[in-house]
Amino acid sequence: MPTLDQSVLMVSTIMGILLSPVYLLFLVPMSHLMMAITSTSFIILFAIIMTVVAEGRIYEVFVGTATYAAILIMFLGNISQASLGSRPN
Repeated sequence: MPTLDQSVLMVSTIMGILLSPVYLLFLVPMSHLMMAITSTSFIILFAIIMTVVAEGRIYEVFVGTATYAAILIMFLGNISQASLGSRPN
């Protein structure tokens, strides 16, 4: 059983990994290519962390990574649509 300090550290790390790309994609102006590279980098990082946490259970790593990727790509699509709608003609 992890101690309270370990639990707080673990939750903080997980929240940081989950929310960092969202803030980065939203706050930093970048091209579509850089957005794709940033998303892919965070998805790969998430998959590596899931592999360590899930101790090699492929099914859990696949489901977790696919879910994370779907949510991140959906957010990326919403950012792209918003930026296209705000361009002056």
